[in-house]
Formats: sequence, C-alpha cells, structure tokens
Amino acid sequence: MACYIYQLPAWVLDDLCRNMDTLSDWDWMQFASKVIPDLTQLRKIKSMERVQGVSITRELLWWWGMRQATVQQLVDLLCRLELYRAAQIVLSWSAPARDQQQASLLLSSKGVVLHSSRPHLPTSLDSKDFSTSVPQQEKCSNMTEESLFWSEAEVIQATGDFDQSHRISEGTFADVYRGQRHGMPLAFKKLRETACSSPGSVERYFQAEVQLCLRCCHPNILPLLGYCSGKQFHSLIYPYMTNGSLQDRLQSQGDLEPLPWPQRVSICSGLLCAVEHLHGLEIIHGNIKSSNVLLDQNFTPKLAHPMAHLCPVNQRSKYTMMKTHLFQASAAYLPEDFIRVGQLTKRVDIFSCGIVLAEILTGIPAVDNDRSPVYLKDLLLSEIPSSTSSLCSRKTGVEKALAKEICQKYLEKRAGALPEHCAEALGTAICLCLRRRNASLEEARGSVALVEEWFRSQETSLPWSGFSEGTGASSNTPEETDDVDDGSLDAASSVRTSPVPAENGEGRLQDTRGVEADSSEACTGPRVPEDATETSWEVEINEAKRKLMENILLYNEEQLDSAELFGP
Repeated sequence: MACYIYQLPAWVLDDLCRNMDTLSDWDWMQFASKVIPDLTQLRKIKSMERVQGVSITRELLWWWGMRQATVQQLVDLLCRLELYRAAQIVLSWSAPARDQQQASLLLSSKGVVLHSSRPHLPTSLDSKDFSTSVPQQEKCSNMTEESLFWSEAEVIQATGDFDQSHRISEGTFADVYRGQRHGMPLAFKKLRETACSSPGSVERYFQAEVQLCLRCCHPNILPLLGYCSGKQFHSLIYPYMTNGSLQDRLQSQGDLEPLPWPQRVSICSGLLCAVEHLHGLEIIHGNIKSSNVLLDQNFTPKLAHPMAHLCPVNQRSKYTMMKTHLFQASAAYLPEDFIRVGQLTKRVDIFSCGIVLAEILTGIPAVDNDRSPVYLKDLLLSEIPSSTSSLCSRKTGVEKALAKEICQKYLEKRAGALPEHCAEALGTAICLCLRRRNASLEEARGSVALVEEWFRSQETSLPWSGFSEGTGASSNTPEETDDVDDGSLDAASSVRTSPVPAENGEGRLQDTRGVEADSSEACTGPRVPEDATETSWEVEINEAKRKLMENILLYNEEQLDSAELFGP
C-alpha cells in the first residue's frame, strides 16, 4: 500500500484504536515497542491513558504517522505479531483494489480468511453526503459558459502537447504547464490520478474546482479562464502569474531581490481578504500554503489550488474527511487536531494563513529537513505557552508579548529595516491565527490593515529607504503629515484634556502626533472668532480624538490591546 497512516479514514482509526486498546498490556507493549524503540517516549505515551484518558493507540499511530509511516508497514507489523483482527479492520477500508488484493493475499498466506465487516465507501459524490460546511452546488455543466470550454486539440496546441520544457511545477494531483493563446500567456493545470485516489476522483476533483472557481470572484483569488474535460485528460486554464509563487519569491537566492516590506504587507492583506471572502461563502479552501499564493506582474497575491472537496463518509461517522494527500509539505500548514482527527473547519484555513504570514515575516521556510524542528509551525508553537486559556483573554496582551518575542528572534533581515510597531502588529496577526481557541481571521486582518495603512501614509512623506527600526512614528496610527516644525509638534503634543497615568511619561506623547487635529491647526493654532474679546491659543480637541489619544497611551503602556484600540 502506498497510502500513509494519516490517510486512514476516521472510522477506521476509531475501530482500530478500540481494538488495540483492549489488548493486554504485554501485547500492546510488544506492538508499541516495534513502533517506538525509545522506552522513555513510549512510557510518556502510555502515561497519557492514566492522566488524560486518551486512546494511547491513537497517540501512538499519530506519532508514527507523522514520520511518514505507511498503511502497508502497519499491516505488516500487525500480521507479524499475529494481531489479525486489527489487520482486518485496516483492510476493510476501501483502499485501491490492487493494494487491497495484495494485502489480502498477505493475510491469506497466514491462513486467515477475511470477511469485510464494513461496506466500501460510495464512489459517487451525492450532495446529501457533503458536510454542511460546504454549500451544495449545481453540476459543472450547468454553471459554465460555452466561452470557457476548450477542446483537447486547443489545449494540446497551446501547450505544445504538454511539452516537458513548458512544465512549471509538478504536484500531487496535477502538473502545471505554461502555454499561450493569441499571444496571451496562460497556465494549464493537467489533472492526474494519484496513488490513493478512487475511480473517478479526477472527474470529481475537476467538477468541484470548476464550481468553486466560478463561484468565487475576488481580486485575490486566481480566476478560471477555461476548462477542458476530454477523454484523454482534464485541464483547467488560468492566467499566467509573472512573478511565480510566494514561496519561490521568499526563498529566492541571489538572482531575485527580496520582497520589500510594503509588498510583503500587501500580500498578507490580500491573502487574508481572499480567505475571508471564501469563508463568507461558507467555503473552506483547505490547501493554503505559500506555494499556492501566486503573484501577478504587480505582486498582487492570488490564492489558488483549493483542495476542500469533501468526500462522503460512513453514515455512522460524525467526522468530516478531506480528500487530499497530506504529504509533508501540506502537513507543515495544518493544525495538529486536523492531522489527528481529520475534521475540516474554518480554523484549518486560519491556521494555514498564520503559517504563511510567519513565512513572510521571518523568511523561514515552512519545511526544512535540515532544521530542528523540521516544521516552522513547531518552532512558533514552542513560543506559545501550552496553557491556551490565557491566549483567549483580551486583557492580558499575551499575543503582543509573544509577537515581540517572535520578532526579536526570527524577524527577516534581508527585506530591510522594519519599524518595531509594524513588526509586532504582524507578529500579533500570526499569534491570532495560530491560537487553538478563538482563532480570529477578522482580528488578524485588522492588525495587518493597520500596518498596511501606515505604509500607505508614508508613501507621500518618506522614501522607503528612510525607514528604520528606531522611527518615532505612531505604533498603530498613520501619520497625516511630516511637514511640521519641531516647535509646533512640541506645542501640539503637550495638549491633554485629561491626565492618563503612565509609568514613564517622557516622550510618550510623541506617539500621538498622527492623531492631532488637522495639520494646519496644529501648526497655526485654532481660528479665532471675530467677536472674541480675548485671543485664546488653546488647542481644542473633540471628544472622539481625545478618547483615541488616551487609548493610544494605554496601548503603549500595554494596558490595552489592538483589538480594543481599533475595535468597533
């Protein structure tokens, strides 16, 4: 069998774990010792049964599955230890026919006769079997227009019969080729069967992606320009992205200049907007990673290659299964609970966004086999306390503290200097995406939007080369102008309608200059009424601005978090 253990359906794992958990301690330890030779690690897993009441077999298989163990290895071990009932549970799964026949022959050679106790998974994707998290859709043929249809001959001509010199990338489910039509460069996604795919899976995948692409019209989602459903192959046609994938740009060595911070922030914002749009339509992407964020000629991000095509599961199961191949590169972007249980929720997308944002902020690849830990997510999660209850409190400012630590340790240096408050805001967005409970895409987007607005406000005042980490700009508020002399700033910044306690008031009000009254007022003072008997030069600030200035001071003293500062 070519399938990995983590690809086993949830109901198969449930049955297998229940069976294995009832074994005697001797039999279970004999099995476990073949999986984990380290006795200390084995005892740690064994103790979880007593302390946490979890299935120790599930913990053991999860540990083994994360090390790319295959179903064939599992079956071989069960047969070698004569645990035939457990092996039968695995083989009752509707795996590819040839693999199941080979495994059945293996057990038959041991003198064991198999009688499948569970029906095969249905091969058709009826809408009633889909999870409610994905909206029901009409069939592809009813949703597409004739102008989108390409014949096989047209695709072959445009791609040079899928010439290998035109191949852009090779994936698990499809290869992407470059072609052109009427002088317009295009990208052709040619679908193919995979090792663990069931009959007709390419057709189902094709229909699902066409339906999804036609439903989602957004500037940050890769548009579908055409499709070809023929006897020889299935192909999807997209615009060619001149600047390749975000992953390629982030990891470029020597040839390409590193992406500057304004572009990185814009990409972060575009990605979060795209995912927010999908979730608004009750669609889960399920395959968010930096290699699937494509960049056009203006470096506008386009989210591509959705994989959230839900398959029917056994009626007795309450789990949601995603028909995808959780190979190593994808596992780097998925939360642990999804890898263990296989339940697809919006949090999976939000977590994946957090990892992509972390790649942008740190320049560290999501997977590096020469690094310990291999996954960037493990590196980041090690900075987050195991007690997640504190992460849910909006008053503790935990995300801000974690963001500071992440920026101090891992901030990308090749992209130039980044103001500290901008780096911390991006780090906060990452923490908001990665936290286990109440992960918030809206809060993360708001944090990134503050940084994006700050950069936008600087475009007319300072060149990018003038930014430095020591800038005195507002931490979260864009400046209105820099054409103010020092004396005016001192006079304006000394205004306070009510005192705000501070541990160190020295230089505090320097951070509020971006929220003063109109810049002309700040420089020349307020207008004097004609009938006034006495000239008053006191600057008047309305109630809303006064409240905002006070909140900014509280935020700088870490008594207020960003959500409360700029929330509704």
